[in-house]
Amino acid sequence: NDAPVNGLQATTTSTNEDTNLVFGAANGNRVTVSDVDAGGNVIQMTVQVTSGDLTLSTLAGLTFVAGDGTQDAVITANGTLARWNTALNGLMFRPTSNFNGGVTLTVTSNDLGFTGAGGAKTDTDLIAITGDLAEGHFHQISKMLEPLKNLKAPLGVFYITGNHEY
Repeated sequence: NDAPVNGLQATTTSTNEDTNLVFGAANGNRVTVSDVDAGGNVIQMTVQVTSGDLTLSTLAGLTFVAGDGTQDAVITANGTLARWNTALNGLMFRPTSNFNGGVTLTVTSNDLGFTGAGGAKTDTDLIAITGDLAEGHFHQISKMLEPLKNLKAPLGVFYITGNHEY
């Protein structure tokens, strides 16, 4: 049994405050899934965001476990690769109104172990959706930014300011 593979044309993207973001081939940021041995078998996928909600481009051929595919923070459903790839081409992220900060979109695919030995195999990927880090003058938001001083990463910690930082 080979694991499914999520395809992400973009692992970091941005959107303006209160502006929807559509993931698709036309925008160069499509989300896909493949699995060399899944064939016509059903796989399970979960797409979720840490803030805001998601809407699939179509609900046809999917059986929902969590959410209904429209304006959900978490969507889990079963469907074939073809049905999932159609639903993901045009996946829309709608940010929470007036939200400032980053959002993580998590994409998890599970082949449910239908083919071959070894049980179910999964793949999980993240897309960072950047936005305004905070809104307001520094003296107003400095306490809000305090936890960022503890971030550590092997290649450094970076952020992109939005249009509200001064």
